[in-house]
Amino acid sequence: MDKRAAHIVLVTHGERLHYLEQTIPALLRTEYPHTITVIANEPGDAETEYLLTCQGLAEVTFNFVNVGFAKAANQGWQRRPADTEYVVTTADDLLPLNPDWLGLLVEMVERCHKIGIAGHSVEPTIWPTHICGGVQFQKQPSNLGGVTLIPKRTELLCGRYNEELPVYGEEDALYGWKVRQAGLICAYWHGDHTRRFRHLGATDSAQYSQWKNDQRYQWAIPARDALIKEYEAGRPLNS
Repeated sequence: MDKRAAHIVLVTHGERLHYLEQTIPALLRTEYPHTITVIANEPGDAETEYLLTCQGLAEVTFNFVNVGFAKAANQGWQRRPADTEYVVTTADDLLPLNPDWLGLLVEMVERCHKIGIAGHSVEPTIWPTHICGGVQFQKQPSNLGGVTLIPKRTELLCGRYNEELPVYGEEDALYGWKVRQAGLICAYWHGDHTRRFRHLGATDSAQYSQWKNDQRYQWAIPARDALIKEYEAGRPLNS
């Protein structure tokens, strides 16, 4: 495996076959060297059956309880081949549209070492544009949402996702905060994002969306803020 290859970690939760049937084939179409692990939290019967057909193309791990995104992503992160440089974390509702999405992110972090993490935006906001190492990017002032490429140099400084957070929410916000505390940049690829990724989550039910919001505001944000205080008090960023 090419040292510059990326290990893609896709986290899915529950009955999401309508997403997986789109996102997994699209991820596998990337022309950039890669391996891929799918971590399935509490999958339904249909999701389990479909993911079993993907074995051989992707490594699949089943968690028959929902351990949350942070722990699941770390499970896949640990399965990265030792000689590869990059990890990409993504969710089941983020659909890559073109096969060049991964190579673009790698190019960003290789040409500008100030970039700690890089991604493709699925947000409506356009952030300030910067140039470093000849690459143009949008500097995100807080955290990257969605697909995130993390080089080993960032992992050494900031570790992996913090598993002390509740099951849903804020692992990306806390990680982005740690990246910035380490003096690095959270960067979105600059360009027409709608031609790279589509966010399928807009089709989630109102009940599921409300559950996510409740989990975030009642539990995840207070837990994130408490952890930030610990880091500000001297806890190592990579712990």
